[in-house]
Amino acid sequence: MKKLFSNNRMEEDYSDVITKVHTEFNTAGEKLYQKALAIINSAKLLNEDKVKRLVKMGFVRTKEVIQAEEILKKRSINEELVKRIAYYREQYPLHKFITEQQVGGICQKYSLIYGKANQYTGFVPEKNLKIMEAFVLKEKDGMYYYSTGSWMSYNSAPISYEEYKTRKKETNDVYIDTEFLIAAPAKDFNIPTKQHIVDHKIVDKPIPDPVVLAPVQGGYLIVTAWGEEASDPLVVNDINN
Repeated sequence: MKKLFSNNRMEEDYSDVITKVHTEFNTAGEKLYQKALAIINSAKLLNEDKVKRLVKMGFVRTKEVIQAEEILKKRSINEELVKRIAYYREQYPLHKFITEQQVGGICQKYSLIYGKANQYTGFVPEKNLKIMEAFVLKEKDGMYYYSTGSWMSYNSAPISYEEYKTRKKETNDVYIDTEFLIAAPAKDFNIPTKQHIVDHKIVDKPIPDPVVLAPVQGGYLIVTAWGEEASDPLVVNDINN
């Protein structure tokens, strides 16, 4: 393989950072899963029977009941999260799940941004393109939207798959978002003047590690990723030859 840098140490450090970024994307879902399980196991009511009796008698604003409701809400949220991650793990074993909040956090950490595939101007390796072409998302797992407003005031609201099926029979103002998103350096995006980057710093030498995401209920599935060496013409020629 051709070297991207004349300095061996610089090449090694650059490659290490790319690996770290990809690892963070691929392990984010599992870390969240384990954290949610820990919260569920620790979110226990000390006197659940008394709380139920208090509620039954109408004492819904007592300290015990309010604290119990907070614990139950926290447990319910994390139980739903565990269920969601487990589902994607079973249905899409080749693609890790990640939440939008986690994507934002990783992008902020490594000075990346993420946006629609049609804004990406960088290089896409053949092997990664094939992975994207082979990726099939179950219909019920997609992100659905209901368009509201006129052509002068347009916006969309997310809806469930069930609502989508119901509205589809009555109107044409519903659609599924099938376009990939991609996380990459800002230099690899065509950003119109009407758009801007929020909460992510643009650096002179960003870490080139595109990560392709497919939007799903609750977050994204990581479809594929590649590093800077894939866009180097010398490397591409070496591979082809």
